[in-house]
Amino acid sequence: MNLRAVPMKVYGTLLVLSVIVAVVFFQSPHSSSPVESVATTVSGIDLEGNSVRPFARNPGFGVVLIFIRVDCPISNKYAPEIRRLHEEFTARGFSLWLVYPDSETPVTELRTHQQEFELPKDVIRDTEQTLVALSQVTVTPEAAVFLPDGQLVYHGRIDNRHVDFGSSRPEATEQNLRYVLEQLANGKTVTPSSTQAVGCYINRNK
Repeated sequence: MNLRAVPMKVYGTLLVLSVIVAVVFFQSPHSSSPVESVATTVSGIDLEGNSVRPFARNPGFGVVLIFIRVDCPISNKYAPEIRRLHEEFTARGFSLWLVYPDSETPVTELRTHQQEFELPKDVIRDTEQTLVALSQVTVTPEAAVFLPDGQLVYHGRIDNRHVDFGSSRPEATEQNLRYVLEQLANGKTVTPSSTQAVGCYINRNK
């Protein structure tokens, strides 16, 4: 018997077992993060009072949430760009929703706001601010992008037009939200990222 061959055989066996264990672990459905599983089941309310689950509709490339308020001047200035983003990227396979992150604003005011600024009709009232928490947003306007499985890959500004309150560029030089959506639409891998949004602070529920 060749005693020198025994350690090598044992080593080889252990190496094979390690590879098998690693493959099983990474393929396990339990490897998904809790945030991902919660995001795909979270819901809000539409303007008719019906429950809405943004991930229930076929998300295609992903789900986009843009948080707005009726009384935020910066948010309202983005109405034309929001319309463009909605029209372009829903046609390309994204699910895009506008989210009102409060429970105090009457539905009649929300409807008036929709009509006055000609906003898309895909609207969610996040009265419990569940989407606010999952999206990690703090102001309006601010966007969040999720993959179909619920993984958050971007949250932050729509673009860099507004530097601060009362300070803005004539035109944006960075189209942050559009860049992320273009990457996903083109099949690119997107590394999770965030940018600092400028706008009206979201009052969190106590």
